[in-house]
Amino acid sequence: MNTLVRAATLTNFFEVAHELGLNPQPLLREVGLSPALLQDPEQRIPAEAAVRLLELAASASGCAQFGLRMAESRQLSDFGVVSLLISHQRTLREALTTTIQYRHLLNDTLAMQLEDSGPVVVIREEVVAGTPSRQATELALGVLFRMCAAVMGGRWAPLSVNFSHDAPADLGAHRRLFACRLEFGSEYNGIVCRAADLDSPNPL
Repeated sequence: MNTLVRAATLTNFFEVAHELGLNPQPLLREVGLSPALLQDPEQRIPAEAAVRLLELAASASGCAQFGLRMAESRQLSDFGVVSLLISHQRTLREALTTTIQYRHLLNDTLAMQLEDSGPVVVIREEVVAGTPSRQATELALGVLFRMCAAVMGGRWAPLSVNFSHDAPADLGAHRRLFACRLEFGSEYNGIVCRAADLDSPNPL
């Protein structure tokens, strides 16, 4: 059975496509989706179709950062009803634990875990939806990064963002969004940060 995800997974897809001069209609038809289907963020759509759409859009537009550009404008509110629960957690660690706990309401294709190593914590996140996808992975990490920044405000300062895939030729979008050390060809996809940051009080 095909895994279903919220249509909110593709938030900002049309905006980025238009910015790049890309007509999204043929791509949507190719993967069996439609603009009407994506209007309701809570509508469930096939995960494989969403992932394939991202890869097709990146290829057709010539923009290897398509998924990442979608993540740049994501807000905590895009998490739907769970966003209120996340924003009211006492620390970023508790917000992340809540995200993991309610993953089934957000995106069943994401596998996330916290790995403590003394003063450092790795927030690992993998997209488990068929064939590995650079676009889906970078979108997921970008959204995760934006969520952490929303919870911590200006105090969010991770040590690095790690990708298992190779670096693209243009790192402009990565540097603009993450503003920290970037590690490509890593053993995992995730964000490395200080344990103290995860356990500091939520300023909200």
